[in-house]
Amino acid sequence: MSGAHDRRLAASLGLFACVGWACGDDNPGGWAANTFQASDDDAGSSDDASMEAPLVALELDQDELVLDIGSLRSVAAFAVDDDGVRTPVTTLVEWSTSDDTVLSVGEGGTVFGWAMGEVEVTASLGELEVSLPVRVRGWSPLERLLESDAQEQATVVDARGGHAVLVHATEDGRTLHMYAPEHGWSGGVPFPSDFAYQGLSVTMSSDRRVLLLWVADDGSGLWTRTFAAEGGFSPPVELGCPGACSPADVFVRDVAVDARAERAVVLLSHNGVDGEPLGLYVMRWSAADGWSPMVPVDTAETRAHRTRSCVSLDEQGRALVLYREHARFTSLHTVTGDAAGAWSEPTLIYEAPEDFSDDPLFIGVPRCSVGPQGTGVLAWNLEAIAHGWAHLFLHDVVDGQLSGASVSIDAEPVLVTPPTVATDDAGSSFVGRMHYDGELVFELFRHEPGKAVAPPSRERWIDAPVLRATEGGTMWLFASGSDSEVLEHEARWFARRFDPDSGWQPRVIFPGVRLAGPRLAAARDGTLVLSFEHDRAIEASVHR
Repeated sequence: MSGAHDRRLAASLGLFACVGWACGDDNPGGWAANTFQASDDDAGSSDDASMEAPLVALELDQDELVLDIGSLRSVAAFAVDDDGVRTPVTTLVEWSTSDDTVLSVGEGGTVFGWAMGEVEVTASLGELEVSLPVRVRGWSPLERLLESDAQEQATVVDARGGHAVLVHATEDGRTLHMYAPEHGWSGGVPFPSDFAYQGLSVTMSSDRRVLLLWVADDGSGLWTRTFAAEGGFSPPVELGCPGACSPADVFVRDVAVDARAERAVVLLSHNGVDGEPLGLYVMRWSAADGWSPMVPVDTAETRAHRTRSCVSLDEQGRALVLYREHARFTSLHTVTGDAAGAWSEPTLIYEAPEDFSDDPLFIGVPRCSVGPQGTGVLAWNLEAIAHGWAHLFLHDVVDGQLSGASVSIDAEPVLVTPPTVATDDAGSSFVGRMHYDGELVFELFRHEPGKAVAPPSRERWIDAPVLRATEGGTMWLFASGSDSEVLEHEARWFARRFDPDSGWQPRVIFPGVRLAGPRLAAARDGTLVLSFEHDRAIEASVHR
């Protein structure tokens, strides 16, 4: 920015700019109070006649900002004259925050989150002022929700829009807890006495209803009901079942929810006991229309019987099912569903090579991960039973359809665990696994469809990793680990966030060595809920 332009900008604000040492020896910086000096960082606007117009407003480069505790972000400021010309003034304005215990702001518009809360950042230049609402997200303290002496425990969690739900079941009964930002966790709501089930699935919809799906203990089939904070439990609704419907016959294999939580696809398998029709079935749910009828997608005995499977769903309502045939675990098939509910015929996408004489090969548990736009990856291991080694295979999904061929990312067989997979908003996928190569190492691959898989990042002393994707390309790794091999016996559960702009952030450690049975749910809007079983109690934390 030229000196002439500096003076015109200063004059339009009623300020006086000192040049060089003209302001006196007691001000060695050369600038008196209520003055400013343009810097090279604010260069870039042309020095023409339009710059002589008076300034009428300040603007920022964003309308709102959300960041996590420990994160840095930058905010840019612009002065606008009455001709509409915007001039960068980020280093010239005075920055302030309404609560510096929650968020601090530097002279160059750099903000740093210190604690959970909502604040305003204000930029001032002369009489002009503009404010930016900022929300700092973080993990709430672990809160003990209930205690139980029951031996059998099961916890299901989900999150959406800053809210969360936790359902906990023991032989003593079942309770539901809701989390709301303004109230925290509710007291436990006991389930109705007629609620006897196996394989409960829990989903929170966009309107914050809790959608419950289960197979009844009495063999009457698949049922659903909802729970809302305002109205409690709705009456149960029977959804039907192909043939016999006891918990030994029907299994809910997977549930996929779209990024807006307005649609869901449920994947079920039927065992075909006593001559009943076996197969792989799907049901759709939408916030607008409710449940659709159950549809068979594969009823071939060798493929669909007790199959390992997964399902994904994008924002357009396109679904993709990946499943392993049951007879010998040596082939993978897919079916796809369009937004209207039509399903394709089964397609073979991978078949294992012929078995070695002393080492039969089989396909491990398949994983599905597709982002909101229908792009992502399918992943599985080809494993050798006798020797314990495996190859990791990936298959790209683009716009809701399979793309290319299945590709192994291992040149040589390795000792690994089944993969964990998550996909961000842009369709880039993270694939993690535990790899034993003289020591246990966590490997994390980042993969974009159509591109070669980049070498993995590697980190020691991590166990039980889980990946979850949230908004803006943010990825969360949740695992157990320690800082060194010496302290491995004192491993702590931790969460670690990957930011597309700044990479992996420091670990957030959860206290308590004996935390067990972790459950983690994540919504695309950035809400996460984490629960632990700890000394026969359930504790939970929400990130929002």
